Amino acid sequence: MKKVISMILTISMILILTATISYAADPITVSVSLDYNTNTVTIFGTISSGQGKQVTVIIIHPSGGIDYIEQTTSGENGYYEFKHVLNENKTGEYIVKVGGTGIDSPVSTTFTFDPPAPADQSPGGIVIIPEEPKTELDITMAELTEALAGTATALFKIPEVEGATSYMAKLPSSAFASGNVDKKITIETKFGTITVPMNMLSAAEVANAQKVSISIASVDKTTLSAALQDEIGNRPVIDINLLVDDNVKAWSNPDAPITISIPYIPTAEELGDPEHIAVWYIDGAGNVVSIPSGRYDAKTGMVTFTTTHLSKYAVAFVKKTFDDIANYAWAKKEIEVMASKGIINGTSATTYSPAQDITRADFIVLLVRALGLDGDVNDNFSDVNPDAYYAKQVGIAKKLGITKGVGNNEFKPGEKIVRQDMMTLIDRAMKVVGKGLAQGTETDLAGFADKDMIASFAKDSVATLVKSGIIKGDGININPLGNTIRAEAAVVVYRIYNEIYSK
Repeated sequence: MKKVISMILTISMILILTATISYAADPITVSVSLDYNTNTVTIFGTISSGQGKQVTVIIIHPSGGIDYIEQTTSGENGYYEFKHVLNENKTGEYIVKVGGTGIDSPVSTTFTFDPPAPADQSPGGIVIIPEEPKTELDITMAELTEALAGTATALFKIPEVEGATSYMAKLPSSAFASGNVDKKITIETKFGTITVPMNMLSAAEVANAQKVSISIASVDKTTLSAALQDEIGNRPVIDINLLVDDNVKAWSNPDAPITISIPYIPTAEELGDPEHIAVWYIDGAGNVVSIPSGRYDAKTGMVTFTTTHLSKYAVAFVKKTFDDIANYAWAKKEIEVMASKGIINGTSATTYSPAQDITRADFIVLLVRALGLDGDVNDNFSDVNPDAYYAKQVGIAKKLGITKGVGNNEFKPGEKIVRQDMMTLIDRAMKVVGKGLAQGTETDLAGFADKDMIASFAKDSVATLVKSGIIKGDGININPLGNTIRAEAAVVVYRIYNEIYSK
């Protein structure tokens, strides 16, 4: 009898999707978001006929059968939403069909379900989950040692507790005393996932301490300014703290970046332009600073970023543009995305000056920001003023071997950067962050008429960037001795940013 009822329900819903209810078609939008942590697909959108309308969804799995079928009633402004947990063994392309009141024919879209392999659970690692739901997880040294056996990262999950606004993992302080840079600890909670390196604290900082605790809390947005509440809207804001025993520590360590991922379901507008989903750091005075590494990953359903200090962080959607880039269609998108992430700045609030040559100092600033590099600077070039806005980034680039200067311990920060120098800096920087590109050869330069103008020190780097597609030339020349203009700088920085974070 149950099978008959199920069959009748399925047939009736299919008929709703295929029948013509109205002669005038009312538009319906459909968007799909995947959360690989729970294998949940969220289907949402709006029906133009408004609130109180029937909406029906069918999900067809890769083998052609019906995986899910359901109905709902549209809410305010015609918004509808369905959530469904997929069978994790059925990878491939799924078809989504959505119809409803006032729709001539159902709207279709597809999504690919291809969950990533668990990165942090290689052989030897274990996942510790409290036997009873609780907001604090107290991890012993024996448990941590077992979790790290044969793997670089130990993963600890704290399940959701109804009504909880914060979660905390307590770890033995002796784990951090070793300063092991090759081992990491991941804490997974409802509000976000944090991965910390075990060199984040020095032995002196944990001397005589018993526990090091990491907490993550959902921030009550009413504690923020009205203006900031309006800008953030319904997006999540989290607060992360480090405690040594029971004392909150103002932690910051440029040599030990941590990775944070916040679960997030973008709106239909955001899914249409996901590169503008960003992360803001909110300081003690309520000011916001963009975190350049912040980006949305559709495969994980997370907004992920790296940071070297702990504070409040918010997911944001930023659409920055400039009045003078309309005629630079080949660079407009790249300029806007990099500006929205806080990697590049305009020459004023409304202008970018795309045709203006970029200086050596300004290019280093863009490169260091895009790569998310940080560190203490104890040495710099003799012609770099320590108070200059670019001093830290140039010092970091020197410390890491990205730039060697122009000789005599000078950098010439105000000089314009030529294209072959730019390419050399990028090639070195990619190696520093462990994203070295496939080595190019003379063959990769054969199509450029001016290849013989490339200096010997730059030839390998130029060939490598051409091979990778980061540099394309104009189809005839590579122009190695030409100055780099600001529009070009934005394009190449955008390409290396995606080379780093999208692969």
